[in-house]
Amino acid sequence: MSYLVLARKWRPTRFEDVIGQSHITKTLQNAIVQNRIPHALLFVGSRGVGKTTCARILAKAMNCTSQNHPVADPCDQCESCLSITKGNQVDVIEIDGASNNGVEQIREIKESAKFAPSQSRNKIYIIDEVHMLSTNAFNALLKILEEPPAHVIFIFATTDPHKILETIISRCQRFDFKRISEDDIVQALKKICLAEHIDAQEGALRHIAREAQGGMRDSLSLLDKLIAFCGTEISELEARKLLGLTPRQTLKGIVEGFFHQNPAQVLQLVNEQIDAGIDIQHLLMELLKFLRDLMIIKISNEPQKILTLPPSEIDEMREGTEKFDPNQIHRFFNILSKQTDEILKSPYPRLVFEMACLQLCHQGSTSSISDVLSGILKLEQTIQKSAGNQGPTGGSSPSGFKLAQAYQQVFKRADKSVPKNPSQSNANDQEITAQSVGQQLDQLFKKKYPTMDLPKAVEPILYEKLKKVYILLSQEDRFFSATMKNSLKLLEYHDQILQIAYHSKYHQDFKEKKDLLEKHLKDIFECKSIVYQVVGDNDPALGYQSLDDDLHQKDRLKMGQTLQNDFFQKFITAFNPKLLDATYSSEKG
Repeated sequence: MSYLVLARKWRPTRFEDVIGQSHITKTLQNAIVQNRIPHALLFVGSRGVGKTTCARILAKAMNCTSQNHPVADPCDQCESCLSITKGNQVDVIEIDGASNNGVEQIREIKESAKFAPSQSRNKIYIIDEVHMLSTNAFNALLKILEEPPAHVIFIFATTDPHKILETIISRCQRFDFKRISEDDIVQALKKICLAEHIDAQEGALRHIAREAQGGMRDSLSLLDKLIAFCGTEISELEARKLLGLTPRQTLKGIVEGFFHQNPAQVLQLVNEQIDAGIDIQHLLMELLKFLRDLMIIKISNEPQKILTLPPSEIDEMREGTEKFDPNQIHRFFNILSKQTDEILKSPYPRLVFEMACLQLCHQGSTSSISDVLSGILKLEQTIQKSAGNQGPTGGSSPSGFKLAQAYQQVFKRADKSVPKNPSQSNANDQEITAQSVGQQLDQLFKKKYPTMDLPKAVEPILYEKLKKVYILLSQEDRFFSATMKNSLKLLEYHDQILQIAYHSKYHQDFKEKKDLLEKHLKDIFECKSIVYQVVGDNDPALGYQSLDDDLHQKDRLKMGQTLQNDFFQKFITAFNPKLLDATYSSEKG
């Protein structure tokens, strides 16, 4: 006789033997006692959690001949129970939905369901992986599923209920199977090892339970594999080796290398595991799990209630990690988790993983948002206090002085990152202070518009209004705002009639955006009508001053000279501000 694997040998035959699904077994037993078993049931859950097993036990309970009615606990000794266990009961039909997913197979079920059971009390159809049925097959099943014969019971099992039609789900009573906990799996494995005369360390059984990911069938398959490798004595070390697991001490060493910024240590440990045959993706998953466990240990006062690790491993992880920052642990986890897809797609997964580890080794310390906001508040208070104590002199405005103070504070932090150019410094250079910078900013950004000889007197306030129009235009259409700033000329404003001119080369742009411009002109100037004049290259109107002309060429040269000084060179290098563009928004202070 061929060897019977543990997953089949130790398959539960009674409801009380099912592991980790008491919420379902109790419901089914109560329904049997109360004679309230539905005609269609849908079992949903991941692989190896007991869906098909419970379907077979329910079939036994409904057809058990130990009594003349269904029983909550099948005897497992009568001819009906034994034949279901062996899989040769003619009235319990098991169908694989993956290979019998067509309309023809469903028609055969519908035809056979009409006939009464030949040997048992009920005719029971168990369709495994029912989500693999085609849409036409589901539609063919609808009618009989809604109104089946009294002797027919349908039991569907699936790992993917989202692929099942809603019309099918609504006709079934759904039962959701949960993943089996690691503790339940370990206790079940201990009983099996005891019965099989296998001496297995608890650490090895926990590794099996963790790798099974909540599936009892997977854990029994792994136990079978370990018995074949180790014989009757299974150690924790041999279990790690066979399952391809990374030792906790190695994982801890890698994480310590991240925190202490020791890339040599990290690469050495990683390469040792890869050379030992550990799969890179598996190593990454182990590292992510370790970071997750470490985070729980850091934030929880009672991590043993959340983690399924033995107390010795929790204490071992605590040792030497007291100073680890939870914020950095979270950053490490995020960076590594994002590398999962890259490693799967890359033809060089080892290189991707190693570079990700090096990136983590060069991650600096982080500050919380509250710390950053507190620093900003202190900076603002320092600026206000300095402005209040010293006060601007020499005609510079308080806004320019405060701006200079702020730049000076930022400059101190950026100073180290900007290389000093010896050619730009000598003993005769004037010392740059916040006061002198404030005066320069006032001259550059608070420059008044020059008085122009226009045909008719135009108040300076009109230029300020025109300036506001440009600002409003820039918020809605930056390109059109720049075009009008170079072209639009203010000619006259009299009796709520505004006269303006614009260049003919912008005529098409003006036609498309006329309504937008007119709206803002009327709102700002409070005029009733607007008179437009289209001018050419030789038109005298081009001589009138526009907003874009108020910074003359000599002032631009002066600004260029000013930007050569040490303070602005370092500021621009660090932050690359567009000072020329800021000229027109400087009135915000």
